[in-house]
Amino acid sequence: MPTGRATMIDKTAIKAIQHYITISGDAAYTLQELRDIAGADAKPAIDTLIRRQVLGRLGQGLYVPMKEGVFRPGPVPAFPFEQSCACVLQKLRIEFRPGRAVRDYNAGRTTQVPARVIFEVRGNRMPQMGYGKQVLLYDNKTYPKSELARFAAIDPWPCDGELSADQAIQRLRDYMRAVPDSIYLRQDFEHLALQQTATAIRTIISKNLVAELGTGIYGRLESSGGGYQLAAGGLYRAVCRALDRMDIEWRPRMAWRRYQSGAGPKPSVPSFEVRGRRRPRLQYAGVPVAYDNEQMSPAELRTVGRDDPWPEMGWPPR
Repeated sequence: MPTGRATMIDKTAIKAIQHYITISGDAAYTLQELRDIAGADAKPAIDTLIRRQVLGRLGQGLYVPMKEGVFRPGPVPAFPFEQSCACVLQKLRIEFRPGRAVRDYNAGRTTQVPARVIFEVRGNRMPQMGYGKQVLLYDNKTYPKSELARFAAIDPWPCDGELSADQAIQRLRDYMRAVPDSIYLRQDFEHLALQQTATAIRTIISKNLVAELGTGIYGRLESSGGGYQLAAGGLYRAVCRALDRMDIEWRPRMAWRRYQSGAGPKPSVPSFEVRGRRRPRLQYAGVPVAYDNEQMSPAELRTVGRDDPWPEMGWPPR
């Protein structure tokens, strides 16, 4: 029979994971990711959330958030199966692209709607994922090693000549459908649109597909109540994803950490502490992103994060 302390820790872990799911808004989560949030009590807390149908199993050590179904009773995954699988591969840093059938359909070369979710991945890591009758398939097992080593590193959708502006715009739209993400960087588009990159980006901005959050950083938009909003669910989440994509070590500022732990109100402006001197200027709808470690010395900025990027007592003393 569990002790009172064990039960208390378990409840704390459950609350921490639930709060993280609400704040992050991701399409899938890994066991290691949730352990970073809940510590040693993560696994029993996850099992409890699965019994409560807050989480669902996507694979070994992989989980998806659940929501109440609209067209059928009971909980269903909160995101499409393909998007959850793509989220996992991104978190595991596995380079991937949709299978040939999906690429042909997106490019208009066929009207046959792919019936299965198929990805090609770079390398030999192919985590097994499935939910209900849906199973993620991989179709690159017969690819030569030389092609696996090269594809997606230069251009995942190569072309035979110079692109027109319309072709470049269509390729960017196809890419956004095939690789759902809340943040795109200019280099994501440059490999696809080539010399037409600037024109294609201006067009997808004018069509409210993305919004420019900073130089070379674009947030995906989705329609909402007659208008548009960031697909990440807000500027804070979009910036978190942007910093991750730029490989910048970060943590929320103290006010946000207090809000996330339930000890304070929600701040009005997204604010972060980052390691190093890279602090991209980001804003959306007139709301800027703030950084609060401007006064740290270069030595401190180099030291922070070497052993523990977020030490218990805060940043190292000046």
